[in-house]
Amino acid sequence: MKFTCSKDSLLEAINIVQKAVPSKSTMPLLEGILIEAEDNIVKLSSNDLEIAIECGIDADVEKNGSSVLNSRTFGEVIRRMSGDEIFVDMNDYSIISIDSRYSHFELKSLDPEGFPKVVDIEEENFITLDRDDLKDIIRQTVFAVSDDENRPIFKGVFVETEENNINFVATDGYKLAYRKENTTENNNFSCIIPGKTLNEIYKILQNVPEKIEISISENQMMFKTGRCKLVSRLIEGNYLNYKIMIPKDFSLTAVLDRKEFLSAIERASIVMNDERKNPLNFTVGNDKIIMTANAENGSAKEEVICETYGEKIDIRFNARNFIETLKVIDDEKIKILFTTNVGPCSIVQNDGDKYIYLIMPLKIRS
Repeated sequence: MKFTCSKDSLLEAINIVQKAVPSKSTMPLLEGILIEAEDNIVKLSSNDLEIAIECGIDADVEKNGSSVLNSRTFGEVIRRMSGDEIFVDMNDYSIISIDSRYSHFELKSLDPEGFPKVVDIEEENFITLDRDDLKDIIRQTVFAVSDDENRPIFKGVFVETEENNINFVATDGYKLAYRKENTTENNNFSCIIPGKTLNEIYKILQNVPEKIEISISENQMMFKTGRCKLVSRLIEGNYLNYKIMIPKDFSLTAVLDRKEFLSAIERASIVMNDERKNPLNFTVGNDKIIMTANAENGSAKEEVICETYGEKIDIRFNARNFIETLKVIDDEKIKILFTTNVGPCSIVQNDGDKYIYLIMPLKIRS
């Protein structure tokens, strides 16, 4: 194997594939990056057996070949090289020479035989999304996944397509996030994507082409953009029927400024040391929301002016659920829809229907 490539391109590819390299593994091969040079393209691959990533870059390939280098060492060497071009030469499977300007390294490599390559998924069930739209969808839903090992279904985001829309849904039992986006394709499928996968995809999306293709098979999914692709296992099982959880009738509507509301909740929660024992009390009505908190550390009261329509309501919430939800919303104005003091409230767009967030209340002790 022998090739020349841009340092910046190689380093960017390394940074991308390193996201699927396990820090420790019983298989030393998985702690490395597979390098494959052929037809003036160098492909880098990684695989932690849950997520696999492949990224290709342009290169001047003089001799085809492949090998595996330790991910951490390889990344640090390329990051610190002094020149703009990288020259890689391997005469056998044991030593790879890396040169750039005044720098020279010789790294021990591993035989690529047995490295689990990134598999292709048949692109029958797929949709295409804009990169920025996908980033928003992930950011605005993945925060609501559960970390409960006893409920693996809720450790992922449910994805379904219907009527030229794609819906992302996540819940941890205390809050629910629903986000939809229009698509040009009309392929129908549904799956549960691990939250871990979507978090890695979000990081990768910072510097990739503007269109992302999502393909689904029976037990795997693939995100593909340009010469980069990520393949992940899906979570098996049936997701809950989230549609029946979303209330249709409401007794009270509040229209308010999101940032002002978020700041008030954050201030009121300062005195709380245990949000389960010390919930945030809401009194909503008469064009204002009054929030009070009482805890061992002290008490707080905040008032937010808003527009209200309907009957006055007293209700209690875990402040953290509201804070996490309000932080991912970008709109200046939002609507909060209340049912009863024991039913979930819905946070929706003031003008639109792209998202719905449910926050479950805490029981009011008699």
